[in-house]
Amino acid sequence: GRQLADYFDQRADGSPAVSLRIWDALDQQLVAPFEYYASADDTDLSKVRWHRGDGREDLDNVLSGDDVRARAVINAIDHYLPRRDDMKALAFCVSVRHAEFMARKFTEAGIPAVALSGDSTNEQRRDAPRDLASGRIRVVCTCDLYNEGVDLPEVNTLLFLRPTQSAVLFQQQLGRGLRLVAGKDACIVLDFVGLYRDDFRFDHLFQSVTGLSRKDLDHEVEHGFSRLPAGCHIQFDRVAKE
Repeated sequence: GRQLADYFDQRADGSPAVSLRIWDALDQQLVAPFEYYASADDTDLSKVRWHRGDGREDLDNVLSGDDVRARAVINAIDHYLPRRDDMKALAFCVSVRHAEFMARKFTEAGIPAVALSGDSTNEQRRDAPRDLASGRIRVVCTCDLYNEGVDLPEVNTLLFLRPTQSAVLFQQQLGRGLRLVAGKDACIVLDFVGLYRDDFRFDHLFQSVTGLSRKDLDHEVEHGFSRLPAGCHIQFDRVAKE
């Protein structure tokens, strides 16, 4: 029943810390910059009903067990990340089944991975961040566990394996890789763009992390994002752009 703002000191300009937006934090170098790459994977998501729980059930049916998409994800890692051995990644999945499937596919491809969810034991929850930081594993595939309220500074790669229409969830997931830590110049974000319905609102997602208007976003997607905080980069491959 208390106001959250009561627990925070105001910043020097008089505004409360709790209202600090992500692009302002980037400008002030309070968080690490990100390099975001949108890669087309040709997955048919046109039947996903986004109004029903953010499409979770439909997405689970499509993505859990899709070997072709899993291979596309691994190919994108090899394309955008020159050294797998430097990767310390969180992969956001739509369900426990999807997380377990992707962890298995990563491991089979020579990228050690584990699946983590609310069903995991306390020991598994304790060991996974430690193993990721040490390099014993390269990817933690998670479902609804690391969206918020966790501090994993060493994470330098994010894999957005579950499409979402929620700008809040999009920001939460992005934020998991932006913790400042020595040796991390930027966080690599790989997003995978399927074939969506015409009413899928990409603009809501990117407005939440760039502060640009919808009109400005149209221009930036077409001509390349030039108005971003220092060190940040957003790039769509040709098919994803279309």
